[in-house]
Amino acid sequence: MDADKIQRTAVIGSGAMGAGLVQILAQAGRHVYLVGRSDASMLRCLQRVRDGLEVQVRNGLLAEGEQGPILGRIETTTSLERAAAEVQFALEAVVEDLAVKQQIFADLDRFAPREALLATNTSGLSVGDIAERTDHPERVLGCHFFYPPAVVPLVEVGYGRKTSDEAIETAVAFWRRCGKEPVVCRKDMKGFLVSRLQSALTREAISLVANGVAGPADVDRAIRLGFGL
Repeated sequence: MDADKIQRTAVIGSGAMGAGLVQILAQAGRHVYLVGRSDASMLRCLQRVRDGLEVQVRNGLLAEGEQGPILGRIETTTSLERAAAEVQFALEAVVEDLAVKQQIFADLDRFAPREALLATNTSGLSVGDIAERTDHPERVLGCHFFYPPAVVPLVEVGYGRKTSDEAIETAVAFWRRCGKEPVVCRKDMKGFLVSRLQSALTREAISLVANGVAGPADVDRAIRLGFGL
């Protein structure tokens, strides 16, 4: 699929991360179905989107009056089937429970058009495992964002065991058009790139302190004023 033609999207999950993903897509001019478990959860999600847009207005990043058209591109539903019926790009952001995600992707694979891309925002689960119950795992991929996703530019685009190169290339191009900075994880690896790098840094920091090389305060200061800067 041509990334320029992706206009109908869906975000499954109405938590804090889901709100940020909805905001990204709506601000990028895409129609977004927000799929939540209840009207109450979706109302809270929409309020988070409003709050995020208001922060941008206050800081001069968004013109006053632009919030209305952005919010107008968001449609809420508790029906995954309805949201998936004409979607071109679906992004799941629910609890990190493999069984829950597998069911969602099995349903998406059944309801969504054949050419639609199906992405998970997971950071700790295998994309291949999530796609295990789908008939078309080649279109299932990882798109891992960082909180708050509307502010942090990075998105990790990751392969599952059977994800096609075309799906990855399309997702990379699509997120660039949405103003994000994608990097590609070429193997189906839990943690993708950033979480594994963070884990390595954490292990080394603990080792430095445990071996008396430096005290905790100096290790913390080195990270904050070096890497963190």
